[in-house]
Amino acid sequence: MQKGQLIEASESIYIRFYRDGKRVAEKLCEVDDKHYSVQAKSVKLLRDKFILKVNDSAVSPKHGARVTVAEFWDSRFLRARWLGRSQSSRFHL
Repeated sequence: MQKGQLIEASESIYIRFYRDGKRVAEKLCEVDDKHYSVQAKSVKLLRDKFILKVNDSAVSPKHGARVTVAEFWDSRFLRARWLGRSQSSRFHL
């Protein structure tokens, strides 16, 4: 689970996080009296609310069903191990 990094730039506060393996930044809010700093409690609450949606979509597959350990093993783990090996050593999985 990721927490997100808060960045203040150009009178705005951005959140930086990972989506699909790439680091991205999205605007969270404008700097104003309520959201005056990345350390402000109101900004941290916005971050938590935002990152909760990001983490929820990253954990749950798009079709809405949960992934079993066996499905993960077959689709992600073994595939990554297979692609990381040379052609001659792939039969040693």
